[in-house]
Amino acid sequence: MTRNKILSSLAFAAVAAVPAIALADPPQGFNSGADPRPVAHDQAHRDWHAGDRLPASYGDQRYVVNDWQVHHLHKPAKGYHWVQVDNQFVLVSRKGGVISDVQINQ
Repeated sequence: MTRNKILSSLAFAAVAAVPAIALADPPQGFNSGADPRPVAHDQAHRDWHAGDRLPASYGDQRYVVNDWQVHHLHKPAKGYHWVQVDNQFVLVSRKGGVISDVQINQ
């Protein structure tokens, strides 16, 4: 009979813990599906500066700005490209992701 009480208690504890797990914060980088772009570990909506390193998740082709002239950006130097992060255009080295220039989209 004691074994049945222990098993019942464990089963109850497991069922009671499910809602607490469901309410836990999602892991960093989790995307709720509202925005198809990946969230770069709390890097979204921040101000970027020259010398910062852009997270690798922004190396995806969907962020690269190939029509930089339309956005009144200067031609990127060899080995660099423009990347759009929220309302900012960031000139980034293709290798390493180091930022050399930041322009605000107006």
